[in-house]
Amino acid sequence: MEIVRKLLNFDLPYSWQLIHELQINKEFMLNEYMIITNEKNLRLIRLLMKYKQQEDVEDLRISLKNNDSNLCELLKNYLSKFVNMFVDITEECCGNFLDIDLIIHMIMNNSFSNNELSKIISYCFDKMIEYSKIESKSLYEEKDRIYNMMFDKNYDIFDVCEDMSSLFRKQRMINLNISLICYRKYFVGGKGYQYEKDEVVKAINSGELKLDRTCIWLLETKKSMDDSSNIFNVHREAFKNLLCNLSFIITKNTPKEILPEIMVLDTDRIDIIIKNISTYSLYVSLMTYCNRIGIKNNKKYLESYLLSLSNRDTLEDISLYLSDFLEIDSKIICKNISVLLGHTSTSVRYIITNRILNYITNENVELHSSLSYISNEIEELKNKLFHLISHYEIIYLSLYCSILNTS
Repeated sequence: MEIVRKLLNFDLPYSWQLIHELQINKEFMLNEYMIITNEKNLRLIRLLMKYKQQEDVEDLRISLKNNDSNLCELLKNYLSKFVNMFVDITEECCGNFLDIDLIIHMIMNNSFSNNELSKIISYCFDKMIEYSKIESKSLYEEKDRIYNMMFDKNYDIFDVCEDMSSLFRKQRMINLNISLICYRKYFVGGKGYQYEKDEVVKAINSGELKLDRTCIWLLETKKSMDDSSNIFNVHREAFKNLLCNLSFIITKNTPKEILPEIMVLDTDRIDIIIKNISTYSLYVSLMTYCNRIGIKNNKKYLESYLLSLSNRDTLEDISLYLSDFLEIDSKIICKNISVLLGHTSTSVRYIITNRILNYITNENVELHSSLSYISNEIEELKNKLFHLISHYEIIYLSLYCSILNTS
């Protein structure tokens, strides 16, 4: 799990992660490792876990072959994980077929036969089928597959445990997700908000959630506004400034260490919003330039390229592409691009970015005419951002009051 924590870059209470995800993501479903993360991280975690499991089994086989002094302890730790997963699914104590001490005794005395293995497989599958929340043909198919594998001379108790553990994880995931669908309504809305507020308070009190960057983020914004601004105005202006600054940073992913701490569970969502802002501002700015110099041919191809841009693309990359596409000297393009896309208050991109942000961070602002031909995309972006901003204002309102009123 240390690997997972480093990958996620935070170590916050799982209960908070879960209730937050249920509130924010209506389509959220648990994965087989019960880790709340994006698909990219999950693929990496699966590979790491698989490698770790293979390494543990190989160590066990070597210890068994050499009859190492710590063999009993290794076997007990390994089999306990297997049995615990089984108990997670069945929610009942194991029968004699999964008596860890008896299995270890038989392994140590070379008396663990295929007959014993067959009993364990049969018992586990019977219980999985009994406790499954849906009828699944795949369990019967897996049972036949594992029985057939028993006739392979290289297939042993450890192979069974690995195969069965994988099935346990999948079955646990299926059962929990069915429960989640049935009971989701109890974890969203008023009750869900209160659950999350309670989790935030616990995380602050325990020191797991720091607020250093969050305080700076809000207080610096408040200083730039007049005294009549209310908490909601300060919060939305703070969001606007943050997104504007991040949309000009050339990076593959938004660094967690520069976000306010309260946003750590939404890094992926904020990253998508930032990339959209960056792409749309680049698109509008460059299309403005291309229209000004009279580009007509292959305009659709140019539009598809511009819409694929993001803050990962440097000005040099864009200049070289446009130079080839427009058949104009790259030095001329580069000079114009710097004026168009630079991070200064007079650049076209900066102006367009602020027009986008003014619209998506305010409820009662009309869309600027320069953004009209991507109005659908901007509207969708606004809905995503407002969903997040509104949630923060419900969960963290009292926290914002404390920070701003004690400054």
